[in-house]
Amino acid sequence: MAPPISTWNDMSHNENHASQSESKYRPVYRTNQISQLPAISFDGLDDFLSHDYSGQLPLNELSLFSVARFHYDKVKDESQALFTLGEHIRKGIRLGCLDSESNYQPMIKAYHRTSERIFMHSQPMPDDTFHALSAILYTNQTLFGIDTQIENETYTELPGQLDYGQSLKLLIGSDMRQDAFETSFAKSDIAEIIMYDLGLSKAQVTIIQTYLNVKYGLSTTRQDLGLTDYTHELCGIGRESDGSSRVFYSGGLIIRDDGFVSDNGDYLYAAHNGNPIIETPDHTPHHIHSRWDRVWKLIWIDSQNNGGRVEVAFDTSAANINTMPIYAGLLGRNNDNEDFSEISVVDKQFYENEIRFKVNISDLQNYSCLTLGMNPGFALAFDQTGYLESTHFERPYSMTVCAWIKLTDTSAGEIISWTDAQNNYQAALLLNNGFLTYVENSHRLNGTIELSENAWIHVAVSKNGNTVTLFVNGQLDATDTNLHETIVSEKLFIGQFLQGVMDNLVIWNQALSAEQIRINMRQMQTEQHASLIAYWPINDPVRVYEMISGQSANMENIRLIVSDAPLSTGKSIAFTEQPGDIQCDDVGIRMTYHAENSAQVIISKIDRAPSVVPQTKAKILAGQYWIVDRFDSGNVDFDISFTVAEDLVEKDRYIKLFHRNANGDSNWELLAVSTGIDTLFNRVSFSHITQTGQFILVRGNTAPTIQAVPDQISFEDTWHHIPFLVTDMETSVSLTIRIESAQKLISDGEYSVDYADGAYTLSILPAANMYGAGNVNLIATDPEGLSDTIHFIQVVQPTNDPPDPYSGTMTFMQGDQISTYTLTANDIDGDLVQFIIVDDTAAGGMLTLTQRNLGICSYTPDDTISEQEYYFDFKAFDGLLDSSPGRIYIKINPPVADPGELTLDEDMIANGTLTGTIGPDGNINDAYFKISKQAQKGDIVINDQITGAYIYKPFADVNGHDSFEFVYNDGVMDSVAAQISITIQPVDDPPFAWGDDFTFYEDTPATGFISASDADFDVLTFTILKQPQKGSVTLTNINTGAFTYIPIANQTGNDAFFYRVHDHRYVSSPSLVNIYLTPVNDPPVAYNTPIACLEDTPVSYSFSAFDMENDPLEYSIDIPPSKGLVTINTENPSCFTYTPNDGTSGEDSFMFRASDNELTSNLAVVSIYITPVNDAPVGFSEVLTLDEDTSISYTLSAFDADGDWVGRRMNTMPEKG
Repeated sequence: MAPPISTWNDMSHNENHASQSESKYRPVYRTNQISQLPAISFDGLDDFLSHDYSGQLPLNELSLFSVARFHYDKVKDESQALFTLGEHIRKGIRLGCLDSESNYQPMIKAYHRTSERIFMHSQPMPDDTFHALSAILYTNQTLFGIDTQIENETYTELPGQLDYGQSLKLLIGSDMRQDAFETSFAKSDIAEIIMYDLGLSKAQVTIIQTYLNVKYGLSTTRQDLGLTDYTHELCGIGRESDGSSRVFYSGGLIIRDDGFVSDNGDYLYAAHNGNPIIETPDHTPHHIHSRWDRVWKLIWIDSQNNGGRVEVAFDTSAANINTMPIYAGLLGRNNDNEDFSEISVVDKQFYENEIRFKVNISDLQNYSCLTLGMNPGFALAFDQTGYLESTHFERPYSMTVCAWIKLTDTSAGEIISWTDAQNNYQAALLLNNGFLTYVENSHRLNGTIELSENAWIHVAVSKNGNTVTLFVNGQLDATDTNLHETIVSEKLFIGQFLQGVMDNLVIWNQALSAEQIRINMRQMQTEQHASLIAYWPINDPVRVYEMISGQSANMENIRLIVSDAPLSTGKSIAFTEQPGDIQCDDVGIRMTYHAENSAQVIISKIDRAPSVVPQTKAKILAGQYWIVDRFDSGNVDFDISFTVAEDLVEKDRYIKLFHRNANGDSNWELLAVSTGIDTLFNRVSFSHITQTGQFILVRGNTAPTIQAVPDQISFEDTWHHIPFLVTDMETSVSLTIRIESAQKLISDGEYSVDYADGAYTLSILPAANMYGAGNVNLIATDPEGLSDTIHFIQVVQPTNDPPDPYSGTMTFMQGDQISTYTLTANDIDGDLVQFIIVDDTAAGGMLTLTQRNLGICSYTPDDTISEQEYYFDFKAFDGLLDSSPGRIYIKINPPVADPGELTLDEDMIANGTLTGTIGPDGNINDAYFKISKQAQKGDIVINDQITGAYIYKPFADVNGHDSFEFVYNDGVMDSVAAQISITIQPVDDPPFAWGDDFTFYEDTPATGFISASDADFDVLTFTILKQPQKGSVTLTNINTGAFTYIPIANQTGNDAFFYRVHDHRYVSSPSLVNIYLTPVNDPPVAYNTPIACLEDTPVSYSFSAFDMENDPLEYSIDIPPSKGLVTINTENPSCFTYTPNDGTSGEDSFMFRASDNELTSNLAVVSIYITPVNDAPVGFSEVLTLDEDTSISYTLSAFDADGDWVGRRMNTMPEKG
């Protein structure tokens, strides 16, 4: 690779550059654009070109490009110079050819003080053959050269600074020899010379070299240009207004049609399919576009060589995914040192909403870091708590970590870190008080470039053994050659304690050079989604922490982490576990489209599903007509069953069922339509078919097919006719043909399609006066909506347009001796023009063209000149074509309009009077005033065209400078326009209170901001004029309008308060703030209740509770009574019955709650007193046994529950004693 570029600015994300386009991206010198050969010729004599650049160029870096051919028969010594930059033959640098024993080779000569250093290419240049040559100087130390074959480059180390001498001149076509030497001039033809005052990388040189090769036809095949059939990703270059260089990236090879950089701010464009696209779309200098507005890329990073990639792109905006291009290839060098190798794409398949294809793993064995992503700008958000963690990620001996970060706090936080089992740092790239720091064990490397907050910054660390280098925005930040290496680590963390977003974090297992880091920098522009974090392979579980809630989960055997989920509250990041066993034969890529037009990419091993086996009758293939059966009887009732083959499912949108009579009638009647596109099984009954000999037909409609159209070449402003063929199983003549293009070159032009003799012809007329290349999608659609799309490139070559002369009027006062006038013309090709007078017979005097190239002419009137109309005609010539005639009218003694001034206050109306002087032959009675150019900040109205009285009314709240122009007509001719300059003096405007509407919740304090504005942007003060009725409002910040509203308890509905604002001079009108208090459900309130009952007697009571919303309440017993039982009435749940246990008395209680079906009340107590009652005593029966003629004494048994004394008495006497 080429040595690094020494000056490189940061790739900022500012998109506001349109107004600065005049000062950007310009080479310091280039010859006038020559669209076609032959070029400027030098005959070996003294017709060279010279430019003096003394003191103007910083020459520590230099890039020279030239397209030329030599005529060796006129060489006067051993070398020829295309151009030389320096003071003379022994000072400076030369680009040309060298005679090495009559074997002429490209040559660069550079002079270090008095020592000559010769750089020479290895291959000779044939005589009389154009070659593109370049010489690149890096920091006065290294020369890098290249010729037509891009691969041929050589370096020559210089021992010190180049010596350019005291005066710096650029001579083209001459060797700049001193008088003591024989003068030698190049016998050559030079087509183009471009010079940059910065050293370009090889990738940048390739872009310009390729542009020159294509422009002049020096290479005719893509292989000659080092290109292959897939999208390239190279960088473009340019220069900022402050002198620093700038790098751009795009989805393709960046070139231009007029050198590489633009004088008018047109942005650079891309190439596709290996065919360079020469395009100048519109004027947006800082926003690079690719042909693909939404691109998914699958990229393997080369672990051994120079950042090679495999890239697969999906155009998600394609109208028909069946025709979307799939490409895979390597950009850079593979292990065989081949520049542009391809990776084979196998088994490409299309399904209804997805694309599947495979690439061979064997092609990827040397590519160990995998990245996968969408358009730039989908970043991972970190809030100081969320991070990504992987267990046991083995950090390689050499590595590079790159990432884009945009942080709200740069004082602390980790971008990436490796830790041991005790979570101690073994290696980490982190932030330290606004600077980048790399830590390894106890050693650290601190950066010196301060990082900005809330701005995208590209950071990188490159480690090769003990040598570590930090980069910020591609610039070298710090380096250390004595950091102790750490080979194995336990865990990998991403984004710990980080506050902000991170995008395109990539880890290489090699140390990238500074240039490689810069080439791989990606420009990010938004930060709403996560697009990519990927490592391949990772064999251990990965723990993923959700960014918002902090939830985590283990996912085993994750090889790839992919997410496209919005990082908003309540949404986690979706992660997909894939691609499975890396030893499998192939890896498949599946892309699924969703209704929201978002996409999910899954890497998985794809096993082909078997074709659907027909269940009855036959299998229907795409485009086939299948006769199911023929019926030879009368009324028939039968079923038809059919299935559809797999390839039909993928291509067709519906299946149709037809029938027709057997008598040869060719008309088919549609019986049924199936709109399903999955594997299809239909059963249709046709009991209404009554005619004998009918057929049933099952047909699958197929999409039309357009035969490939090669890339086309046409000419500017010329119709181009392209024949092409379309085949369709059903019909061709009823197809709809249209084209689409994202480039104005095609989209702003015209096209038509004609059909004759079975073939189509597409006719394209490019947009007027535009040339370059445009991508064309040619689309054929059948009546049922199926279509086919092919792509080709329409290259429009420029043709020379004639200049366009500007007619005008020159004025001349009678009596003057001479007058001058400058002729003007526009040449759309940018060519220099010369002017000629073609007819001055009606000029009324002598006309002389004093400077043909500038159009300056002088006019001397005849003595007999009068007030009649005079004129002369002229033409412009661009070196090839004459313009149409332009006419200049000569006005003698015109009236004069007087300029003036007007001053007024802002928002006031001013009156004024226009003045002027009529010519000698004018009539004051015929004179009048009229406006020729309106004012920009107000309205101007002439009230009286005769007197010139006018009124000026400025627009509301504007001030500053304004103007308008007017002319004075004296009845014969108009004057030259005069200007009235207007000054609108600013006046302080009162502020305005806007009023607001808020919705808050009952019983909940709330905050908000009341609105106001001031046209003068004064500091405002808010004041509450009237408090609300259902709450109170307090201003928490009188300057911002921040307030707190506290509602009164249980208040709902509408409320309001008044406020005003003042700017310390004026006070606004009062304004109303409406508040609506949304009701919220209040919990019911349960009350303690005392009750009483008699012993052994149930009692019923109502629960005591209240609900603010009067909702029906339900009750529940939380703690039951201890001396009884409580039950809730099922018919009237607000009542309960308490039944005391038998014979109990005294105090008891239970606890209950009330509920309104949403909220539950407090716990309340029902206190119960059981009043005792007197219970009758109980006597116990006994059986006594005694001997005959004996007596017995006995105490009768009795019990009283109340403990009272119990007496006994005899109720019945015994019969036998």
